[in-house]
Amino acid sequence: MIAGNPYTFAIIAEVVDEWNPEESTWRLGLLFFCVDGALFPNDIRTATLNAEIRPVKDLLKSLVIDKKLFNMEKEEAFVELYYATFPENWNRDNDWRFHISPLTMSDARCDVFAVSDGKRIRILASKVDYIREEERSDLTNLNISETYITNSELNTVIEKLEEFLQ
Repeated sequence: MIAGNPYTFAIIAEVVDEWNPEESTWRLGLLFFCVDGALFPNDIRTATLNAEIRPVKDLLKSLVIDKKLFNMEKEEAFVELYYATFPENWNRDNDWRFHISPLTMSDARCDVFAVSDGKRIRILASKVDYIREEERSDLTNLNISETYITNSELNTVIEKLEEFLQ
């Protein structure tokens, strides 16, 4: 299944029958996001599709409208969204509303964020390296993919995801 336009924003999901034991309730397969023609993650990982697509669909249905974030330069917006989701200050609550990466993608250190201005949706994605010795993420020199889609295009993606989950 391809939900959306891979040249702007799409979610690609495919069940791999050989990975699913008979009579299993799991739907194991491949899951990718396309943002401005770039694939996330950029390697093959086994995804539990029925458990990962539903939360993504729900987040896409309830995107936050934040005109300030929507209009920021992409590097600044990505960093702001990243630290809202994964604050450096451990006493601050995580704000997961913008983070649309499924678990498989997060495990690959790929972070995808979405924010709306009420009319359009801005999607930002990048692979983030982790500096183990400093115990933090490296948000310098990011290669950020960015795209804008309409509410109508987003609704088409959501409808395809709902069909896939049935």
